[in-house]
This record gives sequence, C-alpha cells and structure tokens, in this order.
Amino acid sequence: MGMNVKNPFPIDQCYVVSIAALREICQSLSESGEKQWQVGFPEHTVEWGYDFKNVHVRYNNPSGSLENHISYTFPVVAELPLFGHEEGLMVCLYSLSARTKESAFYMEGDELCHDDIGDWEAFWFPLEAKLTARLKK
Repeated sequence: MGMNVKNPFPIDQCYVVSIAALREICQSLSESGEKQWQVGFPEHTVEWGYDFKNVHVRYNNPSGSLENHISYTFPVVAELPLFGHEEGLMVCLYSLSARTKESAFYMEGDELCHDDIGDWEAFWFPLEAKLTARLKK
C-alpha cells in the first residue's frame, strides 16, 4: 500500500523547443514594438564549434528613463544535427533551469529598487503563454 503524500513544491510546465522556434516566439512577442525579446548565446560559447551550453533570452521593458533589460539563460539539452543548426539545438525552458543574467531596476520615489519575482513574472508569463499556444496548434 503506497503512501499518499502531497508534494509541497508545485511542478511547473517544462518546454523543450528548438532555438529556431524560440526565435520565432520571441519575434512574435516583439511585434507590437513596445517590448523587445531577443535570443542569443552568451559570449563564452564557441559558436562555430557547436559547443552551445546555454541560450540567453532577453526581455526589454523600458520604464521611464531606465532601460529595463531582464534576461535569463536556459540550458541547451540536445543537439540534433540532422535538422540543421538552430532547428536542431533544443533548449529547456523551465523555471528551475533559468539563471538570472540581468535584473530590471525601478524607481520608487527617490529609491532605486528591483523585484526578482516581478521580473520573472514579466518575463515568463508572456513567453509561457506563447509556448502553450504553440502546443495547442
């Protein structure tokens, strides 16, 4: 007889997509021109040697006079050479695999502040909505 133990840590949805698909999604998120989404590789990767370990996803949400760049890296989990360069590099988009690279700053009165949870929500919710919509197609 098994124990019925409720997990106190909720498991989020994990998405594995090609870098080409991620670029398409980020481009569609940027279409309004209000916010910009970019996909790239951190400068320490060796582009021509296919030694990709992480993908850098950057979100720009200008707020007043501050450039608010929020960015995270996500791991490349598979390389499928049969499909070509960016079509064959698969990235894992998951809250626990994300590493913060840039945080946004906001003015509250005369104080410069940042909000890690607010940054993640501003970054992740629109991206996750596009990923989920893509799954339903």
